[in-house]
Amino acid sequence: MPRIAAFLRAVNVGSRRITNDQLAAACTAAGLDDVATYQAAGNVVGTTDLSPADAEVHLAAELEAAFGWAVPTMVRTLDELAVIAAAEPFGAPVDGATVHVLLCAAPLTRSAARAVAALATAADELHVAGREVYWRRHGKLMEATIDDAELGRAIDTVTTMRTIGTLQRMAARFT
Repeated sequence: MPRIAAFLRAVNVGSRRITNDQLAAACTAAGLDDVATYQAAGNVVGTTDLSPADAEVHLAAELEAAFGWAVPTMVRTLDELAVIAAAEPFGAPVDGATVHVLLCAAPLTRSAARAVAALATAADELHVAGREVYWRRHGKLMEATIDDAELGRAIDTVTTMRTIGTLQRMAARFT
């Protein structure tokens, strides 16, 4: 059975609080085997006989039933996670800059990719690759020149964001 990584949106944000043990139990009840959580931010790895697309839909529905709120879920195979974690779309790392990855529910359309590219600035570089948007922020994320709502409208699909460092550590641990 293939191993997958599931990235959940808005877990442990605001009043939506769950422990890793609660999350692991809900994922196990939803049919994932060999479940492991990573950090307290809605990162789950497990084994399933479902396709990644089916696992995404199934997990989102089961987690909503378990926790009482919508849990948008982006699933990647561990091979896909390794590719995402190894990507350097901006070249070598730069001191004072952090790369964030927006994991999207669907690949961006050409018009969405153009809209995302149009938002890029010298301080906020953006790169679209399939279902991911890489964002290199020079300085603190809270000082970004890109408006979150505007970026969300440009992407035009559900996303969740992780730092490249988190994804690299997950890939190192689970792949």
